[in-house]
Amino acid sequence: MKSTSLVSISLIALACTPGQARAALQYVTGDPSAQARVLATDSSGNLFTVLNVTEPSGRPQIRVIKSNAQGVVLATLDFGGSSTDTPSGAVTDPQGNLIIVGTTNSTDFPTVSPVVSATDPQVAFVMKINALLTQILFSSRLGGSGAMFSSLKTSGNAIAVDGAGNVYVTGSTGAVDYPTTPGAYQVVMSPFNYRSDGFPPIAS
Repeated sequence: MKSTSLVSISLIALACTPGQARAALQYVTGDPSAQARVLATDSSGNLFTVLNVTEPSGRPQIRVIKSNAQGVVLATLDFGGSSTDTPSGAVTDPQGNLIIVGTTNSTDFPTVSPVVSATDPQVAFVMKINALLTQILFSSRLGGSGAMFSSLKTSGNAIAVDGAGNVYVTGSTGAVDYPTTPGAYQVVMSPFNYRSDGFPPIAS
């Protein structure tokens, strides 16, 4: 007999103040396919948990769950393309919007006002979602049209935001035509680099 088990994601919130520590433990999903990837907080103490899930139809998705400091779920949002999309970083801006960076294998990954036209199947992505998780404000695939070798793709690895709301993302790419801007330190992939090149922070 094949045994099965349900996997739930536990949310642990720890707030520390002088002379006091508070912890909240809460299950935020009972989805057996869920895999928590990254966390982000806003200035109000709300927590964003970004997960990978698989819908009953078999379609993989990214799920964002917003919870308050007591662990109460305030909002959720599912999004993604028809293939595997993996978040690797998340941060909030001064307005409380959530910005996520990661890697997508979906050519139909949802985009809103994309900054480049990346046609390679596996590329990086960056997405901004409003604080209520009701609207995708911006979303773009980042990459080129092909790699020097088929095994070298573009991935988004880290993200940061400054006080003015400018977003910076970085990662690695094997695309020979990764888009660059005037004055860039390196505008073409090194022919002697048979793995991949890193791409420096991109500011919005």
